[in-house]
Amino acid sequence: MSFNCNWRKEDYRPSPALKAFQIFLLILIVIGITLIITRDSWVPKLVEYILR
Repeated sequence: MSFNCNWRKEDYRPSPALKAFQIFLLILIVIGITLIITRDSWVPKLVEYILR
């Protein structure tokens, strides 16, 4: 008897609200990774703007 027998891929049908939430989280993750990768170009400008 499998513990996760209800989570087989063919049985999993998330609600539309859950799908929308998952897409929203994916977009936030992509934006966050992009900001981390490009921080060398925008962080100094932002700090300079705040300190002005």
